[in-house]
This record gives sequence, C-alpha cells and structure tokens, in this order.
Amino acid sequence: MENRTKWMGVVIGIIVAILAVVIIGWLIAANNDHDMIIDETETTYEMLENTTSGNNNVKSFYLKYDGEKVVIYTEPDKLFYDNADINMEVLPPEIREQLKLGMYMDGEDNLYDFLQTYSS
Repeated sequence: MENRTKWMGVVIGIIVAILAVVIIGWLIAANNDHDMIIDETETTYEMLENTTSGNNNVKSFYLKYDGEKVVIYTEPDKLFYDNADINMEVLPPEIREQLKLGMYMDGEDNLYDFLQTYSS
C-alpha cells in the first residue's frame, strides 16, 4: 500500500509539473502575441501620426481642367496653388480625361515631373 501511494504521488507530481510547463508556455506565448499586437499598433499609430502631422513634408495636389486652363490646388483644402501651362490638345487622351475629371498627385516632385513632361 505504501508503495502504491508513493507511485501515485510521483505520478501526480509529474502531471502537475507537465501542466505547469504547459500553462507557463501558454502564458508566455499569449504575452508575446499581446506585445506583438501592441508593437504593430504603435507602429501603425506612428505612421498615421507622421502622415497627418507636419513631420511629413509630402504635399498632395489636385489638378483640374476648368475649360480654359489646368488649375493646381493643394490637398486636402483645395486652395489655389498655380495655373499650369498645358496644351490639352497634345495630351494623351487618358491624361486629358483625367484632368477634365480631376487628377490627384502626391508630392511636389511628382507634380513637377508631370508639369515638365506635359507643359507647353
């Protein structure tokens, strides 16, 4: 009887140890997942903050043909920026249609490249 009780104690001890290892492993994995979610959230928040704050110097523009000329506005407030000297008749048809509907452009470099390519 004493031998059987001893073995039962050993078996219960082994089961408790295995359960403790499994539970600790599960808690560590859950904590790592939580940290990863927090890191991803912070990174996404920082990226969003950079695009909405003055830290990001990329400007956006809206170009629209008004029937006489192509007018450039700043985004998102649609304030007048400049008039573009573009001959609509020599533009590719798809660019002409985009300008009639309104064309968005990110960055001054892209705007200047576009104007240099299509200006008269």
